[in-house]
Amino acid sequence: MVHGAKPILGCDVWEHSYYIDYRNQRPDYLKAFLDHLVNWDYVAERYEAAMK
Repeated sequence: MVHGAKPILGCDVWEHSYYIDYRNQRPDYLKAFLDHLVNWDYVAERYEAAMK
């Protein structure tokens, strides 16, 4: 982490977070995460707040 940085989105890519549903298909997990799980409006709000 960079000093003073403000995270706006995090994604756990350790196997424990996706293995039961996706086995070894990390790319499929990431696609589902980005396409269906992320609340992009909230991420945009966090980004705007971080840029102030």
